[in-house]
Amino acid sequence: MAKRNRYLIPWSRSVGLVLIGFLVSFLLAEVLLRVLSPLAPPALRVFLQEEAYANAISYQRVAKGVRVILREEDFKEDVDVVVVGDSMVFGNLVEEKHIFTTRMGEMSGLGVLNLGVGAIGPCVYGHMLRMASSKLPNHPKQVFYVLCINDFVDPCPDVTFEDLYIWETDWKSSPSLQLRIMRERVFKFSLLYHLIKRVVLGSGQLEATSKRIPPIYTKDRGLEYFFLPASYWHTQIDVEVEKVREGYERTLREIQWARDYSES
Repeated sequence: MAKRNRYLIPWSRSVGLVLIGFLVSFLLAEVLLRVLSPLAPPALRVFLQEEAYANAISYQRVAKGVRVILREEDFKEDVDVVVVGDSMVFGNLVEEKHIFTTRMGEMSGLGVLNLGVGAIGPCVYGHMLRMASSKLPNHPKQVFYVLCINDFVDPCPDVTFEDLYIWETDWKSSPSLQLRIMRERVFKFSLLYHLIKRVVLGSGQLEATSKRIPPIYTKDRGLEYFFLPASYWHTQIDVEVEKVREGYERTLREIQWARDYSES
């Protein structure tokens, strides 16, 4: 027994030293990122100083990937307005209380249901409406489609309710998802953690596009701006481009269906 303890104690000390070293290294890297962030290139500087924490705030409402957490009580009563859309509707980078649908409900007194899911295109909005509205006691009185001009060429994947949403009770009963949200809350203020996530999970469609088509950078009265050039927008909004025209027509059909659905 004593011999076993002689081997166990050095091993536990080694593990402890490794953990302490990892923690100290992490903290030093965190401090360096914060000190040097003003000297970083514009895109990285914006991410470190603004986007990282803001994204962590909105990510608290996501179970995993893009799956949005829905509260069962929001579907127990009739709603006046259902809003469908992508990250603009979901409220990326802001708290739930600051989303325009929350403000709309508070200012108008109407029941507003937000079904926004990030990184989802207009051709999926009809699926969102069909699936989520089937959970409501009655059809909504109005449906708001929120569209960005470069959304019409987004792909049209086959999706299920489970691809887009998860009920809050199911989310709370999942140990893996609870561990994930605990990790996100612990590292919510860590720039290094968010930078590692950005590198590991990929840079996103816009940043991937910017590597192929360098954005235009400008500065005005202390504010910095990035704009994608006309060569990018031509393939996204020019109706002479076949995929853009097809996207417009498909989206108009979806909007007409949503109107008929809400009026039926």
